[in-house]
Amino acid sequence: GTVPAGTLASWQAPALGDGTYYWRALAEDILGNRSDWSATRSFVVDTVAPGVPAPGGLGDGAVVNQPSLSGTFNSSDPRDTGTLQFQLCTDAECATVVASGSSASVAAGGTANWAPDATMLDDGVYFWRVRSQDAAGNDSAWSDTRSFTLDQTPPGRPQDFKAKVNGRLLTLSWRPPAGMSKVRGYALIVNGKKTRTLTPTTLKLRIRLRRHDRRSFAVATIDSAGNMSEATRTIATFVPRMSVKQIRAASAKQHQ
Repeated sequence: GTVPAGTLASWQAPALGDGTYYWRALAEDILGNRSDWSATRSFVVDTVAPGVPAPGGLGDGAVVNQPSLSGTFNSSDPRDTGTLQFQLCTDAECATVVASGSSASVAAGGTANWAPDATMLDDGVYFWRVRSQDAAGNDSAWSDTRSFTLDQTPPGRPQDFKAKVNGRLLTLSWRPPAGMSKVRGYALIVNGKKTRTLTPTTLKLRIRLRRHDRRSFAVATIDSAGNMSEATRTIATFVPRMSVKQIRAASAKQHQ
């Protein structure tokens, strides 16, 4: 129809099959004078939904303190791009959605991630699913749901933490926290910083002290979800300055 000068005009194209199309426009005034054609532009009609994404990131039934969910964008068109949409639910049917979000754009066959804000969630069992949405807005079906257990509660710290010094050899020992059935490991904390992760069966550790050593040591528990307990009391070391004669004598005594 006729529009005033400077007004944006629109035209609804007829129904088109999938594919790439090019278009251009010209202006014609009421006297029939016509402008030149505009430069051509293109668009793609895409009505084919992408495939259901393959969920990943967490194994079904995992126990975590910060869930990171992922999926693969499946499309029969290798040129396709899109996003992955995630839902976090309290039931396997996802009737109650407690959090949702989208990934960044990803190419066909690519993997994208999304992490809900765990600080806004209570500890417990959650279910999640993912679907693809391509650049044209077509949605796939939802994937099957998977579950995980959110555990953000720190475990108890190691018990009966002791230290024994024999020359330059420091031996630390401890017992597992009371009432804890599954320990992932222990963290060795030196001067207030975690430096090593020890196996769950490690209950004794020998450390060679340095000359003039003034380091402090403590141990913390790491549970199956990755939470770390408060550290044990700190044990400080002090190795006094020794003369060359004293060092040789101590070394000879250790090898007797």
